[in-house]
Amino acid sequence: MANSYPSAYSQFKKPLNLRRHNENKKQLIRFVYRYRLANSFSGIVANDIGNSIKGYNTILKLFLTYTAYEQLLNSAKGLHVFGLFSIDKNFIVNTPLANKLRNNKELINFLIEHSVDSILIAQLSKFRDGKNDDVVCIAYAIRNIFAHGELTATAIGTRLAAYSSQTRHPFQSKPATRPSGKWPTHSSGGRQWR
Repeated sequence: MANSYPSAYSQFKKPLNLRRHNENKKQLIRFVYRYRLANSFSGIVANDIGNSIKGYNTILKLFLTYTAYEQLLNSAKGLHVFGLFSIDKNFIVNTPLANKLRNNKELINFLIEHSVDSILIAQLSKFRDGKNDDVVCIAYAIRNIFAHGELTATAIGTRLAAYSSQTRHPFQSKPATRPSGKWPTHSSGGRQWR
């Protein structure tokens, strides 16, 4: 069970002097529990679903992983951690994963078609066209579209499952630095996106 904790959890357990940062401490604690759930998640049992269960498992694992990532970045922003951006500006370049995802044109086109934020749509279009390798915009789109009910484990999700079996976590690469002035902050529906 201890293997599901973040790698630096033993340091985190030491008493933290975060009195001035009470909300950040709560977010870090939520991160640990969300990370454990995402890391421990091995799938759901739904005997009558058939092969599409692979797609649901992949989408749900990504959803859980993204919620942990979101908590970590929100807390890092509050603690003024150097080198990280807030969730609305951070991105992760993972070229091998991006190339694999781009092969699933049906998925990328589905994400573009069902996203409502114009800036996210522009980022997804750049991703599709090979102009960026940001996997966060893909994860964010999948998370939103799944959470709001548009994405199901059709052939799109089932093919996505093939990628997850090759890559344990979609956010393994180091965060890249944001090119200055590239992405304006945009607010849409209470959520800011590049």
